[in-house]
Amino acid sequence: MDIEFVTGIVRLALPLFALCLAAVCFDRVGVVHIGLDGQVGLASAAYVGVTQAASGQMAIVAAFGIALVSSIGLAEATKRFKLDGFLVGLALLYLGYGCAQGISQFVSGTPGYLLLGNGQIGERTPFWILIILIILVWFLIEMVRVVRLTKIISESVSLAELEGVSVLLWSYAYAFAASLLVAVAAIFLSELGGSYTTGIAAERGFLALAFVAVARYRIGLALVLSILYATLQKFGYQGIFPIELVESASFAIAIALVVWSGARSRIGASQ
Repeated sequence: MDIEFVTGIVRLALPLFALCLAAVCFDRVGVVHIGLDGQVGLASAAYVGVTQAASGQMAIVAAFGIALVSSIGLAEATKRFKLDGFLVGLALLYLGYGCAQGISQFVSGTPGYLLLGNGQIGERTPFWILIILIILVWFLIEMVRVVRLTKIISESVSLAELEGVSVLLWSYAYAFAASLLVAVAAIFLSELGGSYTTGIAAERGFLALAFVAVARYRIGLALVLSILYATLQKFGYQGIFPIELVESASFAIAIALVVWSGARSRIGASQ
């Protein structure tokens, strides 16, 4: 196993793991972010679309901006207006898919497809930026003692408020962190293929939710699952088996993992 093979696995695993961390961020404020996949697609379309009209730096800002607006909208809807988080996330999922199609149609005249222009950051993007960001957010979630208080928000908003925890404030803080992760993951997923298509997320948002559910929010285990999936992808890219098999099966894998996690929880509760 050469270093290029290992590096390839890392490049495939880290964007997926970043989305796992984003899912955990939303869980900390009591939201199962079912719309994560659509949010990634929307950020990817914004990044590639702005790349064609402006600089790579502006494209990065656009990807983060659109991720942040949608994240704050989700926080506002679920916390301030008390709307059902699942339904709001589902609406965001389809809004992301639809707007992504619209962006590509507006920029290239072809719905669902955009080719990166000359201003893309491409391989010049320091990969360590993603690594540092993941480490910082991981530290925010697991190591900072004050932040651990926000775990009670996901269990009971009323209890959190009685404990003096500002639910809306922490929702904004985690929405900001999650938006950074979503934007950077979207950028690397777009750069990996050199173009944007409506399938750029390839159900990685759903996979991230499934990995987090199976890991029971143990972030280290979510990282291991991300690496295993990336290894399968790498083998597919090397022609050992069809890469389409992995990409098309990701949604089925996510469903199977969630069902298995639910069954495991029921068995544990009965014992």
